Amino acid sequence: MPYHNPNNLVYYLLPKLPSEQIQILKQDAIDSVFGKIEIGIIGSSHYIYLPNSFCELLTCQKLENIPALFQTQIAGKKNIFHKSMYGIIDYSFQLISENNKNEQFNTFEAQLSAAEHLLILSFNDKSAYTAIDFLINSDKDIVFSTIHTYPETLTIVKSKTHLTIRDI
Repeated sequence: MPYHNPNNLVYYLLPKLPSEQIQILKQDAIDSVFGKIEIGIIGSSHYIYLPNSFCELLTCQKLENIPALFQTQIAGKKNIFHKSMYGIIDYSFQLISENNKNEQFNTFEAQLSAAEHLLILSFNDKSAYTAIDFLINSDKDIVFSTIHTYPETLTIVKSKTHLTIRDI
């Protein structure tokens, strides 16, 4: 299975959610000054979708015939940063990939599974997790945090997505 290996991850920025090509396992939506923001877990992956703006997608699945606004393969990269502007929205994405020793990984996973999250899902016989949280800093600023664990490689992938409405 491709989700066993974080080297198969690709970060996409897309014009829309490719719902016909992904399997949504758990989802939610929040209302904000940005409008409705849809978030979801798709295995060891996630999406954050602002309808009529863009969709951030971190996935091991290969997408077919979808024009990406931006994309990059995660393989071998420990840190990724991408920043864009969409209308009055400033968008930034940062990803950090950490390899751990077995004991560190197990401790982190135990803490992750015990905490409350907006969305959390365990899979692969409950030994892998994806969690999504958000923090509204102000009426113009929201931050999403995601955590993806890969027990087969003892890897933890964390991302932060920052949305800010620019003053005009």
